[in-house]
Amino acid sequence: MNIQCGWYRICGTSRIFVSMPEMLMITGGWISLTFADCQMNRMTGSKENIKIFTDFDGTIAVNDVGDALFERYARGDIAEPSEKWARGEISSRELYEQLFRITRLTEAEFAYFCRSQPIDEHFPAFVTFCEHEHLSLTVLSDGLDQYIKQILGRYHLDHLTVFANKMVFEDTNRIRPGFPYQEHQCPYCANCKGYHLRKNRKPGDWLVFIGDGISDQCAVREADVVFAKHQLEQYCQEHGIAYYPYANFRDVQAGLRELISQLQAKCKTCSNEKGTNHGIFKRNDQHQSGKRM
Repeated sequence: MNIQCGWYRICGTSRIFVSMPEMLMITGGWISLTFADCQMNRMTGSKENIKIFTDFDGTIAVNDVGDALFERYARGDIAEPSEKWARGEISSRELYEQLFRITRLTEAEFAYFCRSQPIDEHFPAFVTFCEHEHLSLTVLSDGLDQYIKQILGRYHLDHLTVFANKMVFEDTNRIRPGFPYQEHQCPYCANCKGYHLRKNRKPGDWLVFIGDGISDQCAVREADVVFAKHQLEQYCQEHGIAYYPYANFRDVQAGLRELISQLQAKCKTCSNEKGTNHGIFKRNDQHQSGKRM
């Protein structure tokens, strides 16, 4: 269902129409946004409550870098464990443990591999946009920190905050994984993105998530706004989760700029009507649980 008009939200006892870009997709009907306690939350001229989280593989990076790494350097069958992971039969941690055992590469080979991996050409401009607008931006990945750091470093973006699994060289050509967030992992992820959104949410925060794949499913259930493509888009459609479709970070930047403008304008209007000074948009529990409306 392609909603070309916008979202409704609840403000006190009033139902108010909020115009949004036509690219907003909603499956299963209208999604309600609740205007939470104005005294406790805020969204005024400041954007300090907006926090943006983005996936890396297939989102910032053009390719799924982790898949490409093991396809090139694993000395054995990677199809069977990868398919089991995709079906939810094993976790990301179990997948990595199997793949690392059969993978051999040197640090020089790894560096060469990372230099061959491009990122979305619009991502550097998106980072600049976030910095200019004072928007928090965090990279969340169920992939490996070493290739993320090296690839971002090539574009002078290694200052970004990254939460990912570890990759450690043990000797000349052996690597092992590390799982610094394993105590918070869900049954499927080694580094659960949903956990990081929950951990970083404070009263009044408005969380945006950008992703493309299976490992992003936990995050979209915690986010207030989702930008999705590929497998994640299909997941959102199947589970009635509202999202913005996008092709690249130029689309994300345009959608986010418009969304911020619309939300701030409506928030100020609502605050004036209700005699309060502060407010924030939050999705209702039905949307957050992923149910169809």
